[in-house]
Amino acid sequence: MEKEEPHMKLHVGDYIRWPCGVKSFSASEDGKVEPLEMRYEYGIVVDIASGEGAYTDVVIVYSGPNKSCSWIVCHVDDEQYNFELVSGASTRDG
Repeated sequence: MEKEEPHMKLHVGDYIRWPCGVKSFSASEDGKVEPLEMRYEYGIVVDIASGEGAYTDVVIVYSGPNKSCSWIVCHVDDEQYNFELVSGASTRDG
């Protein structure tokens, strides 16, 4: 049985990023093309609504003015965003 990945817990004030495109690709000799360098959007978690069970936590992220999408509201586990922690909030526990 494969071990399940631990759920990443975000906190208000965390600085996060998520992939928004690909800067460059790499191709192997046999023609397989894969992303080499990703482009990222960055934002600060401003609120979280916790639910019961998988795919029930909702996060609100502010990514700043002059962006194509200044506010994001989605499930924390939404594969479209694939959030990564860049810097934890100073109020984080432990």
